[in-house]
Amino acid sequence: FPPGTGDGDFRPEAKDWPGGGAEPYCDWVVNELMPLLRTRYGISTAPNHLAFGGSSFGGMVAITMSMRYPDVFGSMIIFSASFWAGEGRYLRDCAGYEGNLPKRMFVGFGKREFTGTRDSNEYNI
Repeated sequence: FPPGTGDGDFRPEAKDWPGGGAEPYCDWVVNELMPLLRTRYGISTAPNHLAFGGSSFGGMVAITMSMRYPDVFGSMIIFSASFWAGEGRYLRDCAGYEGNLPKRMFVGFGKREFTGTRDSNEYNI
């Protein structure tokens, strides 16, 4: 889905951004990139030796990877995921997920995530 503006017209410029593509990207990483890296560089196939991560929209991709391929990567690193996107649709999708997740997940947010884009000094936690 397109990112949308977020609650309260948080990011009005986002209404025209393209959206989607996380699932095909995750499929490409697992089905094309990982086999290439195994062949060329001998990386491990053991999930406890593999991590995937991202920040902002990349953090959302890392969460998508967690739900789509929970047994491929043993660890996920998620920084400042753009949960504002999609007027809450992504959070609803996450809340409805009932499958497995990777064994270890680190999720980090700052306490002023949105102050750089809003005229405010308030804490956003």
